[in-house]
Amino acid sequence: MNARRVSAAAGVVCAAQKQRNTATGIAAALEAAGLLQSPESAASPWERAVAGLNALVDAGVAFHVEPDGHISAPFSDEHIEWDLKAKRWVLTRDEDDDSYEAAVARYLATPYTDDVPRPIPDTEHLAVVAARWNSLYSVGTPVYAYPGCRPEDDPKGERLVTRTTTAASVLGGHTAVVWVDGHSACINLTHVDPRPGGAL
Repeated sequence: MNARRVSAAAGVVCAAQKQRNTATGIAAALEAAGLLQSPESAASPWERAVAGLNALVDAGVAFHVEPDGHISAPFSDEHIEWDLKAKRWVLTRDEDDDSYEAAVARYLATPYTDDVPRPIPDTEHLAVVAARWNSLYSVGTPVYAYPGCRPEDDPKGERLVTRTTTAASVLGGHTAVVWVDGHSACINLTHVDPRPGGAL
């Protein structure tokens, strides 16, 4: 309970009663004072922000936070950006061709480097992730492969210096993978990095 808000509400109710207001008049006085809130607005700003992000998750929208802070999805024309002039977060829409095919083409055309976030494991788009890999790297590409954890997650994790032996594909509808020389199982594409130079 917020004692200041209760005290403020009591003051508004008392003043309204002195004017012999009805219950509706008292409620109107509370609303005018900004003391009536819906359950959504009564939550803390942080709770409302989390609820907003969870609404994206509940709608099945794969999204990530870009290094500059805006929130986007790989195959959507909508994203949330900070508007410097308005000093508020705003929903923006790209003005270019917004078809799914155009979004996939833009995604495939994006350079695959350490500066570009790794593909989000999203079952709807795993075939696109595999296709993008295959469009950039042929079978036999020299790679670093991490069968367990990536080095940023576990510096002591195993690192293979190897080559791909297959094209990338989707395993069981849940993971984009590739097979590499010297390892008996496929490896998630998020755990495979092309090697500059390529010498073993």
